[in-house]
Amino acid sequence: MKQVWKRMFPGTLALLAPVLIWAKEQTTVRKSGSASNPTNTVSQRSQPALMLARHWEAEIDIRGWWASEKFDGIRAFWNGTELLTRRGNPTVAPEWFTALLPEWPLDGELWVGRKQFAKTLSIVRDTVPGAEWSQVRFLVFDAPQAAGGFEQRQTFLQQWQPPEHVRLVTHERVANETDLQTLLIRVEQNGGEGLVLRRPGSLYSPGRSGDWLKVKSYEEGDAEVIGHLPGKGKHSGRLGSLQVRLADGREFKLGTGFSNAERETPPPLGSTVPFRYSGF
Repeated sequence: MKQVWKRMFPGTLALLAPVLIWAKEQTTVRKSGSASNPTNTVSQRSQPALMLARHWEAEIDIRGWWASEKFDGIRAFWNGTELLTRRGNPTVAPEWFTALLPEWPLDGELWVGRKQFAKTLSIVRDTVPGAEWSQVRFLVFDAPQAAGGFEQRQTFLQQWQPPEHVRLVTHERVANETDLQTLLIRVEQNGGEGLVLRRPGSLYSPGRSGDWLKVKSYEEGDAEVIGHLPGKGKHSGRLGSLQVRLADGREFKLGTGFSNAERETPPPLGSTVPFRYSGF
């Protein structure tokens, strides 16, 4: 297993807390379809054939696009029989959590609340599902096998009556870039991560697509841990900051937001550290 660290904390740079990425497991994606069974097909593969967003650039005209909140949760795919992570690993959701899900696929996010990623992760990766699953919501934003463009797939979803712990994500039309910035400010002021834009009429196309765009006030990256710098004062004798290197060779320090436990046992040299930033 590969160790990755993921956590958000205040500041221009954000080191993301430790998670273990589970080993890839072979899974099967259901292929049936109609109004009770959608018609498009998703091929069999070890990982779900998910549609992934690109980053929005200012030169892209987004007038008339659909916007929804970008939730800081765990991407989840219901294939009709199993609830899988983005990497294709089956979750250990309680039976009641999946009992009323449909026989056709759903794409969404497992989510506890804003700024609660670490808690969501702790619940979902537990090998024995506990009572804390009652705090998890499955936020559904698409039906990958439903026929038609984005609006038709949303209409299809609206015909379904989900159980209480499943919520259909609301999408709003964006009039122009000013409208987009207003929506982004509103979401971020409420503790949200950002927005996802979806092109009107777009098909569900697995892979990275320009028909879905992420909009955030910060960017994300990965860096390699190349050094542990000692702390001073109250952090004397343990980690002060991490020295990290980007793929292009740039180096910098990540030094805030660590818990006491993380300072005692920092990410090892050579490990990959995802981080968020608003600029170097």
